[in-house]
Amino acid sequence: NLCGKKSISYLPSEPVFFDGKSVKYNIDFLFETEGLAVLNEEELYQIFKKFGLDISLNQKIQALSLVQKRLLAIVRSYIKNSNILGCKRLG
Repeated sequence: NLCGKKSISYLPSEPVFFDGKSVKYNIDFLFETEGLAVLNEEELYQIFKKFGLDISLNQKIQALSLVQKRLLAIVRSYIKNSNILGCKRLG
């Protein structure tokens, strides 16, 4: 257990999401696979606001900019309460 955290999250330069699905679907998938308590929409929007992410839960992933996708990946790691391991893209 690193610093009281549950796991380590790897954040690639291009985060992976389910294309064609909503932001909510991609977050809900995290809850299901990690066995986390589901957050309501207001709680999710408060977390988004904390990270400067101004998006709708119904918005499709492919409509997000790369910066928004990276922020959403950070939000997923925050929700999981994990340490974040970043990766600098070479080349």
